[in-house]
Amino acid sequence: MGNCVCCRKRGYRYKDGIVIYTTCINANRLQSYDSSRLKYLLNTKEIPYIEIKMDLLMEEDKFYMKNYILTKTGEFKLPLLFVDDDLIGDYRKLQDLEDHGEMTPLLLK
Repeated sequence: MGNCVCCRKRGYRYKDGIVIYTTCINANRLQSYDSSRLKYLLNTKEIPYIEIKMDLLMEEDKFYMKNYILTKTGEFKLPLLFVDDDLIGDYRKLQDLEDHGEMTPLLLK
């Protein structure tokens, strides 16, 4: 099931599906810009998703989410997209999939 360490600890559960981890703080403009582009790409295809804005989480939740992402990816870089708890990649990976006609079938399987 697609849920994260933080959400399990807090008792929240996500349904299987698409979860994106984003940032909205402009301290890292590239990550903020890529987060906006990732959401735009999903929205234009009308693909539903759950968004977790990392910079708006409480400190304890942010700690668990960062550890979850580090465990899954080996680094902490945003934005990231997961499907059913499997890492798909960042904005550039998703755009590459879209350019090759592979994004929609992968996300809506």
